[in-house]
Amino acid sequence: CMKCHPKIYEAWRITSHARMTRSLAEVDDLQNLKDQDFEWPISKIRYVLGSHYVYRFVAEASGSLVVLPKIWDRYTKTWLNIRDYGWTRRYWIYQCAGCHTTGFSAETNTFVETGIGCEACHGPALNHARTGVKEFVRNPAKFPKDRQEQICMSCHTSGIDNSGKYHFPVGYLPGDDLALYYSGLTPKPGQDETNFIGDESME
Repeated sequence: CMKCHPKIYEAWRITSHARMTRSLAEVDDLQNLKDQDFEWPISKIRYVLGSHYVYRFVAEASGSLVVLPKIWDRYTKTWLNIRDYGWTRRYWIYQCAGCHTTGFSAETNTFVETGIGCEACHGPALNHARTGVKEFVRNPAKFPKDRQEQICMSCHTSGIDNSGKYHFPVGYLPGDDLALYYSGLTPKPGQDETNFIGDESME
């Protein structure tokens, strides 16, 4: 995307979306932490989540990826007093990966890139990149208003996919009807009746 859209890329690169999921080595203010700080071997930490207020950490555990219990405050550069006591059941692939990465595949439980990249809102764009043909990429600006909002809702509301296995809408692409992929929508922390429609409608 950067080759043809350098200004858009540079604007995106400094957003929280771009920095949502990174390796530990990419986060400068965590470089002095040790195994005992995480209560987990640093060699097992695969991703740092977040860029606004706190960092959470995804690590290998018994063949799975889990979200560790400790939470790092970005501003005070200290650990929060609270811990996630449900962390041993917080399987990152099934509960988080679809919204913290781009191009997630439920068939392989893999993804195209970490963070929320261009294709998260524009859909797969390989043919567009190869040819430059505009019709080969989805343009949210041309969607009806409700379908534009559903792009954001697909990650900014809690729910369950149709298989009942994933906590994000597997198979959904920007412009599709989100209700065909995702149900049980509920507000996430910080959302209320002023910024979330709690009747599970998409309107």
